[in-house]
Amino acid sequence: MKLNIMDRITLLGLLPTSDVKFSVLKTVSELRNSLLPSGNEVEEYGITETDGQVRWNQKGNEPVEIVISKLGTSLIVEELKKIDESEKGRIELLPVWEKFITEAS
Repeated sequence: MKLNIMDRITLLGLLPTSDVKFSVLKTVSELRNSLLPSGNEVEEYGITETDGQVRWNQKGNEPVEIVISKLGTSLIVEELKKIDESEKGRIELLPVWEKFITEAS
C-alpha cells in the first residue's frame, strides 16, 4: 500500500498496545516494524520530533510502498470501523480511512 509519513504516523496511533490477545499483539508488532520509518528514511525525510510534534521535509509527503500483511490490513480496517461506529472519527484519520475503507471497497 502506498503511504506517506503522515499516513504511517496516523496508523501507528491507531494500533492497540494492550488489552488484546497475544496473536493481535504479534500482528501489531509486525505492523509497527513496517510502518516505523527506517534510519535511512529518518535521514532522507529529515524527520525530527520536538515537543511531541513530528516534522519532515516535502519528500516525506510522497507515498512509498509499505508491505502490510492481510492480517495487518484486517486489524487496521477493524480499528477504523470501531472508531467510525463509536462516532469518534477525526479529520486526521480521513486519509487512512479513504485508503483502507473507501478505496478497498
